[in-house]
Amino acid sequence: MEFKQLFIYSGIYLFLFIAIEWTYIKYKLSTELTRKIIHIASGLIALSFPLFFTQLLSVAILCGMFLVILYASKPLKLLGSINDVERETKGSTIFPIIVCGCFWIFQQEQIYGFYYLPILILAICDPIAALTGKKIGYGPYTIMGNKKTFAGNLGFFISCFILTTGILFANGNIVFALSVAAGISLLCTIAEGLSINGYDNLTIPLTALGSLYFVKEVIMA
Repeated sequence: MEFKQLFIYSGIYLFLFIAIEWTYIKYKLSTELTRKIIHIASGLIALSFPLFFTQLLSVAILCGMFLVILYASKPLKLLGSINDVERETKGSTIFPIIVCGCFWIFQQEQIYGFYYLPILILAICDPIAALTGKKIGYGPYTIMGNKKTFAGNLGFFISCFILTTGILFANGNIVFALSVAAGISLLCTIAEGLSINGYDNLTIPLTALGSLYFVKEVIMA
């Protein structure tokens, strides 16, 4: 068991949660803003997992610990910076599960892109979609009572395209990177646009992973 890594990462995440909660209470920030900050920061921290963890069990324990904390905080009325939202959302509890799942797939494939791409898209593009949609608000539409905007979809697509192109260009083929990035970005944008109640934290990385498997098994076979 990688006790040292578990101890360090537990401390990092606890510090993040406590710092954001303190800021939320002191400065009376909106929960939507603090949720986005935690979402981005948690994802960026998780990007380092493959560099410091070699055992799936260690990552599963770390993710499981915070899953328990998130579930327990709701009935105890704690972590208002995450839980004080009027809309129903499962995003915060899905997040650690999907991180653990992506780490497991990375270990099976031994391809860093299978971990980094889904987590990066989830951590960066999803908040950009929300912030762009709220700021611009162009083209509003509703999916099962959940408000979305085409501006948010466009913000997601552009940021996803840039990130995906950057990762895929590692093979040195710009035409391949651009074409595949366009397809993955389109599919992930559709997944984000159709997802409700925080389930985009599940559908986005699964769509990215499915696309990567298709590229690996069909296009590059």
